[in-house]
Amino acid sequence: MENNTAQESTQWNLPKDAKARLGKGKISEIRYSSDGALLVVATGIGIWIYDTTTYQEVALLTA
Repeated sequence: MENNTAQESTQWNLPKDAKARLGKGKISEIRYSSDGALLVVATGIGIWIYDTTTYQEVALLTA
């Protein structure tokens, strides 16, 4: 079995009925792209970009 700690962390200590945790770090802002294809989450460690169709991380911008 593959151990993917980054993916597993989105499932840790979730409230009942929650599907996943967004980002890693304190969330300061959440926005959708103009076409709704991406969800952008600003956190204390960078800006996470998620695909809204697959719910997968696309990128982490840190600079």
